[in-house]
Amino acid sequence: MAPNRPNFGPKVLFTSPVWMIVTLVLAIVIAVGHHAFFQYLNGRAVHAESNSTSHAASFHISDQQLNTSIGILLALLVKGLLGASITAAFDQCAWKELIKGRRVKIGLIDDLFIVLRNGLMILNFGLWRQYSLAMLLGTTIWLLPIASIITPGTLNVALSPTNSSLYTRVPRVDFTSMNFVNLESETVNGVTKRDATVVPDLYFEETYMSPSSEVESVVSSSAMQGRVLSVDAPAVNASWKLDFHGPAINCSTVNQTLGNAITDDVISTINASASLASGTSGRSLAAYGFLSWVPYDSSLNGSLPFYGVNKWSSTTPTPRYSYIGPTTGSERKNSSTRGDVSWSDSSSPLSFFVATFPHMQELSYKDASSMWRTALDPNVVQCTLHNASYGVDFTVENGKTEAHITKRELLNSIEYMDTIRVKATSSTRSDAELEDEMKSYQEIYEFLSYQAVMESFSRLLVGSITGTFSEQNSTNTSSDSGSNVLKPNMTNLNVGSGVMLTTLSNTKELALIKASSNQVDARDSFATSWLKNSADQQATNNASPSILEALEEMFQNTTLSLMSSPSFQPNYSLSASPGNISVTISSYETVYTYSKAIFWTAYGIAIGVTLIGVALGLYAYTVNHGSYVTNFSTILRVIQNANIEIPLQAEDCSGKEPIPGSIANAMISFAQECRREVAFEQTRDTTAINDDPPPYISIRGLPDDVHYSEDHDNDTEEGGHEGHDNIEMEEAHEPVSPLSSWGATTMSRVSSLDRQIRQHF
Repeated sequence: MAPNRPNFGPKVLFTSPVWMIVTLVLAIVIAVGHHAFFQYLNGRAVHAESNSTSHAASFHISDQQLNTSIGILLALLVKGLLGASITAAFDQCAWKELIKGRRVKIGLIDDLFIVLRNGLMILNFGLWRQYSLAMLLGTTIWLLPIASIITPGTLNVALSPTNSSLYTRVPRVDFTSMNFVNLESETVNGVTKRDATVVPDLYFEETYMSPSSEVESVVSSSAMQGRVLSVDAPAVNASWKLDFHGPAINCSTVNQTLGNAITDDVISTINASASLASGTSGRSLAAYGFLSWVPYDSSLNGSLPFYGVNKWSSTTPTPRYSYIGPTTGSERKNSSTRGDVSWSDSSSPLSFFVATFPHMQELSYKDASSMWRTALDPNVVQCTLHNASYGVDFTVENGKTEAHITKRELLNSIEYMDTIRVKATSSTRSDAELEDEMKSYQEIYEFLSYQAVMESFSRLLVGSITGTFSEQNSTNTSSDSGSNVLKPNMTNLNVGSGVMLTTLSNTKELALIKASSNQVDARDSFATSWLKNSADQQATNNASPSILEALEEMFQNTTLSLMSSPSFQPNYSLSASPGNISVTISSYETVYTYSKAIFWTAYGIAIGVTLIGVALGLYAYTVNHGSYVTNFSTILRVIQNANIEIPLQAEDCSGKEPIPGSIANAMISFAQECRREVAFEQTRDTTAINDDPPPYISIRGLPDDVHYSEDHDNDTEEGGHEGHDNIEMEEAHEPVSPLSSWGATTMSRVSSLDRQIRQHF
């Protein structure tokens, strides 16, 4: 009978090239879907509550857990499809090398086939030498899971601000409030203010005494902290813009004439102090490091820091320790619709002086007569008070206030106002009339409030800081023979000003004073050891502001900090009270964030190497002239063409691990074309070949009438026996290895069993 080829398996729906391409395309589609899902979630709020389905199932799955799980599932699908595509390419490249007919060790082929199951095989350099393309693809498969780890992690959660606007009240400062000042009230001509009777030409006098305690508290707190105090914002996180009028100082270095006069005044004071102490043993002399005062008037002498001291005079020096000035001037009148108002004031704007002396510790001549040199080269600054127009952006985050001044325009200067005299009016006035009066007095209210802020600020500065130097009571042998020599180190630092309690202590000019507070005599073991045990004073770097800049900034912070006090808020019961303004309220919620760049970097690399692998697989497919799949039937068909150099023993046929060393090291090669033609003649339940007949095989689980057997005794020379079909195999002329014979025999047996099962059922 003419030989025919059997169909050994079901029809293959997809060849390897189609499978590689389809799985790659599906992986790309799912990756795009994964991206679209994360992009949809990006910026959306994370819902902490569990969904209804999870409640019904008694599971508590949050929105974040569900979306994260979906992302992981999509990543695993992409990884699986990319892996399937590269696996198909791996098979093509592996079989491309196997069917070349080269002799290789059986153990090496074993290692190649388990590369996809055992990642350690990628370290087998023998495989890289023999099957480089296949090993490259195998390594890629083991690296693909990295992408499935990275991509789900690109979806995170973060706090994101959401903004909303509303019109509402914001903290302000009402400089027309009486809460800024302490006044003393009295009447003219001895008539008491409590008298209800209206007396013709009766006047009331209100005399400015001092700033209120609330003003002093706010000013000192802001100056010491060096920032704007936190205000009572409409929300924990809010921002708004505010324009208003308030006090400001303008600081500048004094002109040379005034600077020289001030230097001479300080030198005169030092020399007068030394003269008063002459003749005493162990005198202590002072060198000035810081000095602040307010002027008596705008004249040259009225601007000096000390009263009644002339150069080289022995008159006792008297410092100017007033906190507000200039205070001298003449009376002027202002007409209003509700009576005559007059006040006494100064003709010069309120101001104060600040002087720093850089040579306080630089004693080139260490004797009492040279102390005056420490007053040379002072830095003298004068700051004057002005009305200013402010534009400020306020931002409150978690209760902390940040204020950014966008505009500060200096307007008119503010002079000292002492006494306000007001003509008596009727005691029965309507609210409207009272509001009209308030409008006419508004400028006076504001200027008195500015004055109170200025005085509170000056109270922190006015005074002096001096270093005390003591004499050693030994005669100097130098050119200044007979004078007492000063000790090399300052014995005491006398702080008579609150300036070091403020942030001005961090300025360049006051850095020397700050560092000198811990100077000790090296012979004093207690003080020296204690100083050694202490941290160094923070050095002031070049980025520190000058005292001129720091003064203006500190006063600005003080002005804005007044808004933190409820006492200085407007009276909103009045019709003229300020209205609401637009406030941006910021709230924070947990939202999803998606790192698109990282996502596509991971997937892009994975898809890119897969594309390369598919290209290699298609190349191998072309060279192989067909598809290969690493499964049992492929091995079964190829094995009949194998040439092995060692015969198989009976105990080797079980296939159990480990593989015998003789087989692992045996050389094997495969031919691309079959060297024999197998002829099949089918019967219902038996199969015979012209090789040695196989032993009896019983299939358990089949019906009793279905079995496979051959009787050695009934074989005939024609190649069969009665009741059975014959299978004839024409031997090739060349010798056949035992492995080839075994493969052909096994093939025929499997085919016969397959037919018996199909026919029975």
